[in-house]
Amino acid sequence: MVNRHAVDRPTDAIIGPILVADRQALADLVKDAVEHDHGGNLSEAARAIRGKVKGLTLSQPTLQRLSKGGQRSITEATLYGLIVLVGNANRDRLHDCLLSESASQRLADYESLYEGLRLDADEDRKKDKIALIRLMRRRYPAEFVTFDRLVEKTEHSAVSVNLALDRMVAPFVLAFEGGEIERRWSELSDEERRIYVKSAIKRECVLLSRPADLRRAQTGSGLYKWFRKRPSKTLADALSELP
Repeated sequence: MVNRHAVDRPTDAIIGPILVADRQALADLVKDAVEHDHGGNLSEAARAIRGKVKGLTLSQPTLQRLSKGGQRSITEATLYGLIVLVGNANRDRLHDCLLSESASQRLADYESLYEGLRLDADEDRKKDKIALIRLMRRRYPAEFVTFDRLVEKTEHSAVSVNLALDRMVAPFVLAFEGGEIERRWSELSDEERRIYVKSAIKRECVLLSRPADLRRAQTGSGLYKWFRKRPSKTLADALSELP
């Protein structure tokens, strides 16, 4: 039997189009870089890119389209040009505008998993979930401070946060549907409730101690390798040495 978790996912050698995850954010980044370093002159920016790395080009028309949010995808050559344009200081900002094919598939898989687990799909479950989360927050506010701070710090998506909340309350929301074999929230003592909430939040904080969805999806393959501090290829090595 094949272990599906052991099967390697396809990694991107950056062949074919690189999707633009946030066209407006990329447009703003391009405009900021051109304005800061070239006084808003796209022609000058294009010439400067050609002069910094031999054989590298990023045309004025392409820069124009990028600055207006008109590109749904870019080529590897355009990616190289953008890395030069925005500089090392803005690599993280550029990274978060783009989406590799493998990362796109991982995000789709994650959202598909969420659809299968979420309690909000059923109205009765959704009502029970909301009521129980509100009750937990009201009775144990100190425990939720840690959770809320982590969510804010890591900028997790609504999908990730809702899935964490679902996991906290699912045993009690689903208890009635399981023939009431599992213990209900109303059966727990005050001390048991406090222990459960504290433990559940600690577990979710451990699970959410990761980068936000997009950055996590691109870790280890796809675009991520182009944004490491020390790229391994010759042209990437040259780019990493730019001021």
